[in-house]
Amino acid sequence: SDGGRSKRKRVEDSADAVTSETASADRITGGRKRRTRQEDSAGAVASESAIDGGSAGRPAILAIECPPCAAGLLDLDRDGIPDCVETAGCTFYGMPLYDWGARPGVRDLFLEIDWMAAPPGDEGVAPRPEAIQKMLQAFALANSQRADINVALHVDVGNMGGGNEVPYQKTLSQGRANSQFKTINNIRSKHQAKERRLIFYYMLFGSSIDKRGADGPSGGSRIRGTLVYVTLGGWGLTSGTQEDKNFLINTQAATAMHEFGHALGLRHGGDDNTQNKPNYLSTMNYLYMMSGLPRIGSTMEGDRWYLETPGCRRHLCPDESKCEWDAMLKSLVAGPYSQEFEIGYSHGKARPIDEQAVTEETGLANTPGVDAPVDFDCDGKIQSSALPLLLHGCIDDVLSRFDPRKPDQTSACGGRTGTDAKITILRDYDDWQNLFFFFAEAYDSSVIGVDVDTYLSHLQAFATRNDIVFEL
Repeated sequence: SDGGRSKRKRVEDSADAVTSETASADRITGGRKRRTRQEDSAGAVASESAIDGGSAGRPAILAIECPPCAAGLLDLDRDGIPDCVETAGCTFYGMPLYDWGARPGVRDLFLEIDWMAAPPGDEGVAPRPEAIQKMLQAFALANSQRADINVALHVDVGNMGGGNEVPYQKTLSQGRANSQFKTINNIRSKHQAKERRLIFYYMLFGSSIDKRGADGPSGGSRIRGTLVYVTLGGWGLTSGTQEDKNFLINTQAATAMHEFGHALGLRHGGDDNTQNKPNYLSTMNYLYMMSGLPRIGSTMEGDRWYLETPGCRRHLCPDESKCEWDAMLKSLVAGPYSQEFEIGYSHGKARPIDEQAVTEETGLANTPGVDAPVDFDCDGKIQSSALPLLLHGCIDDVLSRFDPRKPDQTSACGGRTGTDAKITILRDYDDWQNLFFFFAEAYDSSVIGVDVDTYLSHLQAFATRNDIVFEL
């Protein structure tokens, strides 16, 4: 085991379309259940008594109610919404998107979040407002840093006609692989008006996808799909103290941001699934998902690396044998127990790292004059020259333990002396510039104006042609 925590895994269907994060409760709390308290009435998102169910039995909705649209239905900002309906007084299939924040010239993303009525004491199930705010802040910060991103996230937790509390279920699983998506879609069909599926991604905060309802994966999503789930039930998350509350908020925020990233086309290495690349500075990276983004340039720039590398933990705790996991987590700069915890996608600015010539002096982003040194080989010293290959057991370079399909350092390696999946150059990835907007990619102005069902069929046909799963 790794510090008493269960290993992360990646679960995919045959089409490589599903990711499921199995960073379990044990993975975060060092194998012990954290104490729980019942959430106070102000702690979780307030329930909505009015449910915006399906559109059956309602009057027909006009696709476009907007005089400016007579001039055409161009989508120049590439968000899947006609630019003309992103103006005051207009509606798109009955939805006042301008009132909800949409603007021409901006790539607008709409996300509806429903959540299960949590059992007493299980505070991880219902989303904290502060967790949602962290997601919004991450998008806003990226926009402020770069004019070319130009993406606005709009989250409905009851403020845009959706966002509902739904009945509690112990598990979303129906006993088969990926059956949770069928359960989620069934829940959505009861609580989300059909026309909203033309533009809204859907995220459900549930309890578990474990067949027995035990604590398990933190969440999941289909790659480039529109259904996302967060399942933190049974994780022992609580708001009993300020530190505990921070941990609850940050765990929810990181999981939601990570899984939403998969829906936007991102993988664990950006455009690939190379896990734990130290220079991929993204919440999509397992190295930084639950522990938060590192502070580049700080004296402890490499603290996340030290946490995940057993031989390096002496940097966080001099006597590693006596250092508890929570204590090391709390020692992280802007870590999950702090209010400074940061989530976000990568800007792709870190320089490549050559695994066969790792330079410690230039840190995680491998940028002289910007980064602080990182002790990658855990020998307690910062080498001025590139580290040589390590030849011990079946590990042949410093960062081998994070390569795809390579054995962990603790594995016996079957007597082999070397590995067969060498990754020589580890690269960052510009997540923000490469987000996949499903509704924009599927946009077809010639189909707009038809009824909701016909437009949904168009979206499904587009998804099928592009190997994407789109649930009606």
